[in-house]
Amino acid sequence: MKATTKERQLENKNRFLALKESFLDAFEASGGTDSLAEWAKKNPDKFYPVMVRILLKETQPFKIPTGFMHMS
Repeated sequence: MKATTKERQLENKNRFLALKESFLDAFEASGGTDSLAEWAKKNPDKFYPVMVRILLKETQPFKIPTGFMHMS
């Protein structure tokens, strides 16, 4: 039987979560935050672009409410 779109989306989400958990496990096994900080100090040209990409994905754009700074 062919999987529905919703089933495929759930399967893809589960795969992504498993991959994310694997990366977090590898991060901890390779020294965690201390190791990352050491690498960042030695490679700021690589660290900052990665940091920006991660932070941009985690933040939601802020929408200013209509009439927020209404001046009469």
